[in-house]
Amino acid sequence: MHVVDSIAAATIFLFKPCLIDHTVISMISLENDKRAGLRLKQERVVGVTSDAGSRIAYMIDVSRGGVKIGTPARSLHPGATVELVMEKGGERFPFKGRVVRDDGAHYIDRIRCTANAVFIKIEDIRYATFVSDHYFI
Repeated sequence: MHVVDSIAAATIFLFKPCLIDHTVISMISLENDKRAGLRLKQERVVGVTSDAGSRIAYMIDVSRGGVKIGTPARSLHPGATVELVMEKGGERFPFKGRVVRDDGAHYIDRIRCTANAVFIKIEDIRYATFVSDHYFI
C-alpha cells in the first residue's frame, strides 16, 4: 500500500489493489468526498431486509460508517430501517442500519447492469470492528 503525505485538491488516489476472499478491491480517497474516512470499493452480494421484505443486493463500497449498495429497483428510501447481512468466511454477520441517501443509478461491473444505489449508515456498534477486522480500513 502506498503512503500519501499530501493530497492535492480534487485528486483521486488509487491504492494498489489487493485480493481478499478472491475479490479484487481497491482503497479510494477523494479530497472533495463527503466521507470523513476511506472507503473500500467492493462488489459483493449482501442480504437486505426492510419493511418491504428481504432481497439480494450488491455492495458497491464499504466504509467504517456504512455501506453503499445497489438494488434492482427503487425499493429502499431514505429513512428506512434495514438489516444488512454480510458474509465473510462462510459466516453471516447481520447489522442494523438506516438508509440515509439515495444515490440514483449506478453501473455494477460484476453483474453488468445498472442498479439503484443507496447508502446505509450502520448503527450497530459492532460494525466498525467488523470492517476493521475484515476489510482493513
